[in-house]
Amino acid sequence: MRSSFLLYLLFSGALAFCQSIPSSWLGTYRGTMYLYSKSSNPYGEVPVQLVFKELEKDATWSFKMTYASTGQPGYVVKDYRIERLRDTLFMNEGEGIVLPMKLFGECLMDFYSIKDSDVSETYMGSQLCRTAKGFLEFKVFGGSLHPLSLKEIVDEQDGTFGLSTYNLGFYQTVVLKKVKK
Repeated sequence: MRSSFLLYLLFSGALAFCQSIPSSWLGTYRGTMYLYSKSSNPYGEVPVQLVFKELEKDATWSFKMTYASTGQPGYVVKDYRIERLRDTLFMNEGEGIVLPMKLFGECLMDFYSIKDSDVSETYMGSQLCRTAKGFLEFKVFGGSLHPLSLKEIVDEQDGTFGLSTYNLGFYQTVVLKKVKK
């Protein structure tokens, strides 16, 4: 376990200096998002378009994702900015909502939690990865932040630590194919 942590420290330091959106990711993409909840089969699907463009060289990108078409159920436009401040990427959703992101190889990821007015807490994460075929695959997942189980684990080398498990409540995935540069 210690050797894994040391490797993490070595490589995370190196990754911090190369946080920028690859130019090969830019363009207009389309695909069908599949929505999952309680079943391993999708309960719905929605057409998605992503327009991803650079606004300021190596500093600001537009990330506009449109779900469905105007007038259709599920129509939503998410018009965000990805901003680089020093060597960290942030998704700026507007209205003061700014999420830190991390580029790991060919995947851009975020993770956060939301506390609703009814005091329920939900974790959420997303990842946007470039595939070997040049597509972008976008995934969103989340669930309740209340642990299903808590376990204390004793390790002779590293001491005692706690393990909490969480249920995955939803999953959404879309493979986006480039239609325009």
